[in-house]
Amino acid sequence: AAAAAMDAAKPNPGQAVDGEAGSEWSIPPNAPACMERHLDGAHYRADGALLLGASSLSGRCWVGSIWVFKDPSKAPNEGFCSAGVQTEAGIADLKWVDDKGILVASDSGALELWELDENETLIVNKFCKYEHDDIVTTVSVLANNTQAVSGSKDFSVKIWDIPQETVLNSYRGEC
Repeated sequence: AAAAAMDAAKPNPGQAVDGEAGSEWSIPPNAPACMERHLDGAHYRADGALLLGASSLSGRCWVGSIWVFKDPSKAPNEGFCSAGVQTEAGIADLKWVDDKGILVASDSGALELWELDENETLIVNKFCKYEHDDIVTTVSVLANNTQAVSGSKDFSVKIWDIPQETVLNSYRGEC
């Protein structure tokens, strides 16, 4: 009888924890089963939604994932994300572009633009551009949301035109 009482007290997967009402898991389509081990970036949208990027080493390659939490207090519990997607390379940094765009600095040397669908349950890749010769370590979106700056371990900084998916200027440092 005591064992049955203990089993009844355990929360089921997707059940509210600590008495939280209405906190059922609702894993969106294409969201990975779990978040990678290394949290590489976090960025808040104007409405408070939290964007997380994570990576982990899988064999000899890094893989990553992008996560959106409309309720940041639920992060990083994958069961409460509003959208998520697995990436083919590790994530070094990521930032919101307007309300739906997600700009990602990739360890593959690429700058990637992802976009939330209208229901914000699906993240879709819009472009992936390999303009750096090494890991892209940082990305920043300019105030107009049409341009961005990326920095890389290849000692270069690039200015991007996001809608045109092109590099406007490239600056290389000396090592």
